[in-house]
Parts: sequence; C-alpha cells; structure tokens
Amino acid sequence: MMEQKKQNALDIVLLVVAILLLAPLVMFVVKAKQTEMEITQLALPAGELQQTEQPIETTSSDVQTNQDEVKSLQPIDDVIGTLIIPKLDEQLLVYDGTQERSLMNGVGLLEGSAYPGSKAGNALLTGHRGTHDANIFLNLDKLEIGDKFYFKDANNNFEYQIYNYKRILPDQVEALKVPLGRDIVTLITCDPYLINSHRLLYFAERVVPEGETTDQNAADEIVQPTPRSIVEIALSAHWSVLAAALFGLLTLGQALISIGKRYVK
Repeated sequence: MMEQKKQNALDIVLLVVAILLLAPLVMFVVKAKQTEMEITQLALPAGELQQTEQPIETTSSDVQTNQDEVKSLQPIDDVIGTLIIPKLDEQLLVYDGTQERSLMNGVGLLEGSAYPGSKAGNALLTGHRGTHDANIFLNLDKLEIGDKFYFKDANNNFEYQIYNYKRILPDQVEALKVPLGRDIVTLITCDPYLINSHRLLYFAERVVPEGETTDQNAADEIVQPTPRSIVEIALSAHWSVLAAALFGLLTLGQALISIGKRYVK
C-alpha cells in the first residue's frame, strides 16, 4: 500500500512538472496570436488612415519611391536592412517580421506596415527594451525631437529625423496613424523598462537630399500580414522555451505511460 501511494505521488509530481514546463510555450503561442491580432489592426490600408497631425516643416515636399526596387528587395535570411542610431551608438539588424527569434537579435518590421522609403503609410520598427546580451532599444527614451537615424538596405541609405514621440497603452493603436503621402518610420518599444505596461513611440520623417526628384503619382503597396500556423509560432519561440517544452512533453509522456500500465488493463 505504501509503495502504491509513493507511485501515485510520483505520477502527480510528474504531471505537475510537465504542465509547468509546457506552460511558457502555451503562453508564448497565446501572446503571439494576440500580437498578430493587434498587427492586423495596425496594418490599415493607407486609404483608411485619417490625417491626425498637422504637417511639419521639412526640406522636402514628398518622397520618390520606385515600386520595382521595393519589390526587388527580397530578404536574405529574413534580414532586410540595418537601423543605425548615431546618438545611441547602435547598429541593429532589421528583420522582415517580428518573430521572437528575430527580436532577440535586432528589430523587426511589423507585418502589414509600410516599407521604409515608401509613402504607403507608417513603417513600424519594433524591438525589445534590451535583451540578455544586447541593448536593442534599451536607451530609446534618450532620443529627442530633431535626432536622426538611418535605415540602410541593399539599394538605399535613408535618413530620418524625429519630429514627435508618444507614450501610449498597448491597445491605443489609433496613435500610430500618420498623415498620408509622407515617408514615416516609427520606432516602437515597451516602457517603462522591465515593467512594459506602455509603448514608447518615436515618429520620424525621411529627410530627402537636396536635388532629389519626387514623383507625386508613385504607387506604393502595403504588404498584408501573412498568417502563421500554431506550429510556426511555436517554433519561433526562444530555444530555452522550446527545450523546456520538449522536456515537458517527455515528462508528460513518461507519466501517462506509468499511469497507463497500472490502471489500463
């Protein structure tokens, strides 16, 4: 009888351990799905965006966008360019999308938002408020209006100047609406550091070099979000979460086999 009680207790412990190990992966998948729903709300077609801010003084009236060049910029290993922020002494890889494995190494171009250099709407570059081994956007709050940063890809090196910043709640997606027909890039991270209750936004407009021509009739395309399966989302989790989940599955299997042998005749 005592041996039976010990075995029952061991089965319960194994089940609890398995659940605890699987929980982070389940929470990651749920949070990722919620993020994709928010992304869908952010990825509004340019025609639906209402002008919410007054025009600012700038050295350019518009931006020339070569749609063929934009389409030809196919990502290599998901990397589409580099974000350079001189004031913060940061050079960050820019990934196509915001999967966790990308945000652990750089910043991501939010699915559905415009590509930097176009007039399709708001190009949203999002990053963690630092990671275990890199600053990423840890010091983003040190930026001020007038500061500049650069987006460099295979064909271009665009200069942007910050003209506004906001601190919003995660569900205040309307704050990301920008005036139409302007090349806007917005840097996004969590705030305050380690608390992450709000989102910090820095809006910047491209500074067009003197003498560069513009095309008022340039047609820009918004890339629509690409739905990901649960498996794809799970595989994008950090390796430590995947390792814990795998160990949890093995533990759960061991517990079920042990229970099955004793109770299923």
